[in-house]
Amino acid sequence: MKPLHLEGTVESSSLSRQELFARYENTVQSVIAEYVRLKSLPPLVASCVDPEETKLPEKLTFGLVEYIADIETATERALENRPDLQASWWHLALGEAVDQRQRNEVIWRCGRLYHAREIAPWRYWVRNKYAHRGAR
Repeated sequence: MKPLHLEGTVESSSLSRQELFARYENTVQSVIAEYVRLKSLPPLVASCVDPEETKLPEKLTFGLVEYIADIETATERALENRPDLQASWWHLALGEAVDQRQRNEVIWRCGRLYHAREIAPWRYWVRNKYAHRGAR
């Protein structure tokens, strides 16, 4: 399996294929873990008034719903026309075993797009500083 075209990017010139895969794998695992956590939160609340901004929210806010939508949109785009990979993504989210080749392809496809769109939690919340608290 070949990675998606990366020529001309900073990543292609400074990282080996193995390093790039490790970066994407970390991003995909983090996005999936955050997605699962957010989907398990109680229903939407208008705001989350908590002065401790590093605390993880315990209820959905509008910012979190937006983040969930961004994850779903990026995932649909990355795995477009590949129902087998979409199923593998869900198996990964549920902690189930996935064929290694399918897992790697999900990581290459999703990782590249998540990285480009800054969907990883540590990038998303820096870009949208207070979205996780519901303040906009």
